[in-house]
Amino acid sequence: MTTTVTNRELTTSEMDAFIKDNQWGSLAFTGDPPYVIPVGYMYIKGDVLLGLTSTGRKMDYFTASHNVCYMICKPRWQTPDYNESCTSVIMEGELEEVTDRAYYDLSPEPEPQFTGGALYRIKASKVGTRKCTTTPCEILAAKEK
Repeated sequence: MTTTVTNRELTTSEMDAFIKDNQWGSLAFTGDPPYVIPVGYMYIKGDVLLGLTSTGRKMDYFTASHNVCYMICKPRWQTPDYNESCTSVIMEGELEEVTDRAYYDLSPEPEPQFTGGALYRIKASKVGTRKCTTTPCEILAAKEK
């Protein structure tokens, strides 16, 4: 039996709610080879904000190119009772340092547990969204029964 997986784009309000309801994503840097790390985020005033330490491999990639891709994903198996469809938001663009923390109603200084780092925002040039419309959502779900 072949299952055809179908998807649809999220509406603007669905995308906003999805980003607000999650906390983690994967930040991918361009390069040879590409590099990806898990990073928590804040969603304030329609911007995805990331706190990054100022050292490590990610900063080498950031120095070489500010081009990034950030993915927020919630697979069906991470939802209560497996009852929500797989959903993702993927942002492509540039990572830029936030110099005006007050704009986001944040204190001028980072929280004590985050010294030695900086706040960045994803300046998205392209945003893609997907929500699975296949029931059940996963091709492998048929094997669970």
